[in-house]
Amino acid sequence: MARGLDATYRMRPHLRVIGDAMADVLAGLYDRLLVITPPQVGKSSLVAEWGPFWWFANRPGDDIVIASYGADLAIDRSKGVREHIDEFGAEYGLAVRPGSGASDDWTLTTGGHLRAVGVGGALSGFPANCLGFTTSVRTPFGELPIGAYVESGCTADVLAYDHAGGGPVWAPVVATSVNERHVVDVVTRRGRTIRCTPDHRFYVPGRGYMAAADLRPGDNLYSMDVGSVQVQPMREDVPTHSGLPRHASQVGFDTVALVRPVCGDRVRVYDLQVAGPNNFFAGAVLVHNCIIVDDPHKDRAEAESPRMRKLVHDWWSSTASKRLQPDMGAVVAIQTRWHEKDFAGQRLEEEGRLEEGGRWKVVHLPAVADPKFGKDPLGREPGEPLTHPKIPTRDRARLSAWWADMKRTSIVRDWHSLAQGDPQPTEGALVTDELLRALRDTKTPVVPQKIAVAVDPSGGGRDAAGIVGGFLGDDGRLWITHDRSGVMSSADWSRQACLLAHETNAAILIYEKNYGGDMVLLVIRSAWEALVKEGRIPADKLPPQMKWVHAKQGKLLRAEPIAQQMILDRVRLRGLHVDLERQWATWQPTDPLSPGNLDASVYLAYGLLPIPSPGSTSMAGVQQMAQTNLLPWGR
Repeated sequence: MARGLDATYRMRPHLRVIGDAMADVLAGLYDRLLVITPPQVGKSSLVAEWGPFWWFANRPGDDIVIASYGADLAIDRSKGVREHIDEFGAEYGLAVRPGSGASDDWTLTTGGHLRAVGVGGALSGFPANCLGFTTSVRTPFGELPIGAYVESGCTADVLAYDHAGGGPVWAPVVATSVNERHVVDVVTRRGRTIRCTPDHRFYVPGRGYMAAADLRPGDNLYSMDVGSVQVQPMREDVPTHSGLPRHASQVGFDTVALVRPVCGDRVRVYDLQVAGPNNFFAGAVLVHNCIIVDDPHKDRAEAESPRMRKLVHDWWSSTASKRLQPDMGAVVAIQTRWHEKDFAGQRLEEEGRLEEGGRWKVVHLPAVADPKFGKDPLGREPGEPLTHPKIPTRDRARLSAWWADMKRTSIVRDWHSLAQGDPQPTEGALVTDELLRALRDTKTPVVPQKIAVAVDPSGGGRDAAGIVGGFLGDDGRLWITHDRSGVMSSADWSRQACLLAHETNAAILIYEKNYGGDMVLLVIRSAWEALVKEGRIPADKLPPQMKWVHAKQGKLLRAEPIAQQMILDRVRLRGLHVDLERQWATWQPTDPLSPGNLDASVYLAYGLLPIPSPGSTSMAGVQQMAQTNLLPWGR
């Protein structure tokens, strides 16, 4: 639709994948879609602007909420949807209802409704549904004006209606809001007057919650008189109070007589956020409560704040998910990842992935394809770049250069979380990001004394092979200079290791012998000979000595002493090595596997660093952790 209506719109393969997934949501194949991509790849324009317009074209009577970390951004998306409706809506029978002019909350002539909310904006000024001071709410201890309830700091439950159970309940109030707005009076035939904002929603049986401004004379409303119903508690710790008799009749009806504007200046108005049913009886008439949310992951600082993450998760649990309707309660979440416990991480932890028996269909599109994420939605091979709206799909060189530049200019954890959609915990890791940054050194003059390349072979090309180069300097430090690790077959990683050894003039090539050691030696020798025949390595170039490492203990016991050497400033990094640093900063001692880059750097350290005397550092007893042996090239 976007490409057909707008000649400037650029379709790319990753946007087609997202569009197909949204079509499956509309078709009812699943009702939860999570799209994870790097920033600035066109996902928001597609999903949050063209998406609602397309959805309204198919289901013109639905309600849509666009939620973002800030109200301004959400409103911008809402404006984008309205612009599409103004320009193209007539072809699909879509038009904004006259007088529905708010950029954050508007209605179609077909009954569809769109609201834009900034998570966190409602408490301090988002103009959502609100009621006048004197409108009463029911508590177990009697009636109170809503203004007095809010301003006194009252925490009592309020009377609400459980649509699923079909009866009134006591429900807890989890937040309140105060604003200043112009108001209207909703007058009923039974003499009630509910003063509220024009967008405050009343429950109309058969039609759902309708804004006050959209109510018409004759519309039925759910109502309740004192002492007319039996009330059940929502929570076990809330008793059924004797102030409301247990004899019961059903909740009754009142009817709208008229809705009239109240002339004059803005007045002070109030609202409640009610957990559970998300409604309450105001002036004995059932109304919906507001959405009160907090900025979801505006930046890394907020994503890493446990308190801010909890506010986001509480919002989803108590507010956002409760807005869904039973006939089409779909959620499409588009996110750039920040933290392993962010909105996406928490949803997947609690509700699971669709293919694993859970609820969420996940479209994960990392900047660079990686087999650790499973089958790539675009069918990319490992290492292939993600397409971009402003770069032609066939220009793989520009695409690769774009993402390589982003990787080069990002801090390590940002590349993995934002670009790859793979945030990883740092608590409990062997070293910190701060330490690794301090170890980067491109200026200190140092003379190499011994140069080596270390290899951690991959398992048949299914995982990453570690290939790390460095040298022992005349300052007694290990300097790590190269990381050529990646997902490669044995033919590829052996060639890369030999080429790096040639490039750095390495005297030693270190490899792990635990699994298939003799075969590893044969593969490396064969690769060197092939590169000599191809002219990639001069025929008179002497091959490096082969040095095997046999690990007798677990990966933690091998890696922990090297981490200690980093802390003691006996290891430095010649430049930025994004993947290697991320692995050191995130690998947990409890992880059953360790990545190839990290393992190769550990082998390099054991091969080049002098081993301290027993007891001087945590390197004591390292001979019991690893054995190394030199092999002549011809053996």
